[in-house]
Amino acid sequence: MKKRSALLWKRLLPRIIIILLGIAFLFCYFFTTIFSIKTYDLVGVDDIYKENLILTLQELSTRKILFFLPGNSIFTYHRTDIKNLIREVLPNTDTITIYPPTPQTLRITVTPYTPLFRKNDVQAISANGVVYKEIYDISTLPILITSTSTLPSPEVLQALFTLHTKISSALFPITEIYIDERGDAYLRSKQTKSEIRVASSSDASLVWSTIVSAIDTEPLKSKLQKEKLLYLDARFGNKVFYRFTNGTEKAIIGDDTTSYASSTRTNSTSTRSR
Repeated sequence: MKKRSALLWKRLLPRIIIILLGIAFLFCYFFTTIFSIKTYDLVGVDDIYKENLILTLQELSTRKILFFLPGNSIFTYHRTDIKNLIREVLPNTDTITIYPPTPQTLRITVTPYTPLFRKNDVQAISANGVVYKEIYDISTLPILITSTSTLPSPEVLQALFTLHTKISSALFPITEIYIDERGDAYLRSKQTKSEIRVASSSDASLVWSTIVSAIDTEPLKSKLQKEKLLYLDARFGNKVFYRFTNGTEKAIIGDDTTSYASSTRTNSTSTRSR
């Protein structure tokens, strides 16, 4: 009998312990504040938004989940509502990560979009091609205009951003980028009325290398210092066409040869003809 009782207790004891632990957890969960959220740690949020957000989060935590579960526990909190609130206050939010680093702290990490261009005065275009409302000043970003309703791929957007940055630094500030139905991009400067034409699908590094070689080659190098550039066309491999105001179009082929273009082109700065 003693042996049978010992075997029975050996089988029952783990179950009893599990049940007691479950009861203890439920008691702590429903009737104590051990797992209650006391601190909201907002990471990646400017101080000007933190105070109001925390107050709203605290108010939200007082609401029950499914009518009986506490909404202020690290195990049950209003995850979806918290994300919706963050995106409502910070519409430039890309990702939101929520987790409890301690039994009474809920950490909310907010990662904003990286704006590359602007669609208008309030909407920006992110690195992955998302159009969103930007809460910060984007007036210095070039406006991106497309001939279709579809935005270029993230790879093309990044290539155009790279070119815009380099051109703005070396030649003139780019304030507008227009992409036509063929995928040709026109990087324009409102200040100088000049533009750089590139194929948006081209490798940005190769295109920029070609442009650098062209602007460092005579007579273009000297003309850039004295005359007003109308456009520089880098859509044709290592052949770069250029034209100055009231001037004749010329082409630089390779690194050191200058010749007149063999084709006739329109004076328009936004289209090309063959």
